[in-house]
Amino acid sequence: MTKIAEQHWSARRYAETAHFVPELGAPVLDLLAPRTGERILDLGCGDGVLTEKIVAAGAEVVAVDAAPDMVAAARARGIDARVMPGQDLTFDREFDAVFSNAALHWMRPPDAVLDGVRRALKQGGRFIGEMGGHNNTAAIMVALSAVFARRGLAAHRLSPWYFPSAAAYREKLEASGFTVEDIRIVPRPTALPTSIERWLDTFGESFFGALPGPDRTPARAEVAALTDPLRRALDGALDTVRWVAGFDFPDHTGHTDMLAMSRPGTYAIERGTVATRSGLAFPAAGWNEHVIEEHVAHSNALHAHLAGGGRYLTGPLARYSLSSRWLSPLAREAAQAAGLGPTCDNPFRSIIVRAVETVYAIDEALRLIAAYEPPERPAAEVPPQAGVGHGVTEAPRGTLYHRYQIGADGIISTAKIVPPTSQNQAAIEADLRTFAQARLDLDDAELTRQCEQAIRNYDPCISCSTHFLDLTVERS
Repeated sequence: MTKIAEQHWSARRYAETAHFVPELGAPVLDLLAPRTGERILDLGCGDGVLTEKIVAAGAEVVAVDAAPDMVAAARARGIDARVMPGQDLTFDREFDAVFSNAALHWMRPPDAVLDGVRRALKQGGRFIGEMGGHNNTAAIMVALSAVFARRGLAAHRLSPWYFPSAAAYREKLEASGFTVEDIRIVPRPTALPTSIERWLDTFGESFFGALPGPDRTPARAEVAALTDPLRRALDGALDTVRWVAGFDFPDHTGHTDMLAMSRPGTYAIERGTVATRSGLAFPAAGWNEHVIEEHVAHSNALHAHLAGGGRYLTGPLARYSLSSRWLSPLAREAAQAAGLGPTCDNPFRSIIVRAVETVYAIDEALRLIAAYEPPERPAAEVPPQAGVGHGVTEAPRGTLYHRYQIGADGIISTAKIVPPTSQNQAAIEADLRTFAQARLDLDDAELTRQCEQAIRNYDPCISCSTHFLDLTVERS
């Protein structure tokens, strides 16, 4: 038996609060490019606003939707519309194309939908669609999770939606026999034409229907109060990526190895192994074997280098270059839109990487909060025992190493911490030397300013808030 979202669709309410949905479907319609005489299936047609445009292009259209009131509205526009859930399509090789806008994420299980679409298409037919993707409505889901948890309910168990990543949906498409030419997550923050409460009235019945009638309005108000700050945070992070991507960056490449944490399948922050771009990999306990810190004559700061190798860079460029493919789909699309490739070697563009990482952090936080279920016990007792522990995490500036020796009484007897700034010291100096030598035609003031900027690419502790560089130039 197919599972249809427990959602009661009203064509009038949809037209009042969700008319932006077909308006945003225009680019998908362009991809469809309907031609005169084609036979096209509109899957999840809603009230038929977009369907009318396909008909106007000269195509013969059959429109289906699971909601009787929406089908009635489409029929009122003169469209051949039928009540039929997307999971139960009965067509057999009838259509040149299947089109769907903002509907597939309501249809579960998705495998049944895709199998039906495949059967409905003629040989060589095309499937053009748009749907909610990974972390769609993430801020709303976080707010719903918090509000429903207060009432002893898990919001994610009530969700009618299916928001896959591009990779996950590609896999399902290919399993159903499709050849995928293009699939992507498109970041599209959307300004609502009405309040979030009205949006929840239109799209959130599956959640609020689980509450007693008198509690639904207060719960909606609580969700709205929590949602707005979360949505603004994510929208602001995406805006920041677009803003910094427009900066004027010097053409400069740092020529050094890179070191960061790595964990296949995740953008490693708090766990994983230590890896370098040159192919070295080792656990936290192997740090002192592979990373050597030494005093140098000209500096009070320890300089780090790889055993048997040279200097290296840690920080956002290293994290991104080693693990960009594991960013969340939203962060990955933001990076691509900002002009970043799979790696980045220009230290000046590290500000773009930092902005992308902010998108990832908010996106990941929303995902974790929305899926959170309180454990049976809030904490676990950990009795002290003697031993030595090693740990590595990613701080914003780069990889941070800790080693502690603990006695049976739980007291730390020895400790070693290697922060990213000292690790980057040698790379900063080498980069500064190369950068300055290529710009000796500048006057001293401008050269000083640009060198300070080059140092701040690494966000070292010594220059967080102070212009500090004394530059002496000897020209012959």
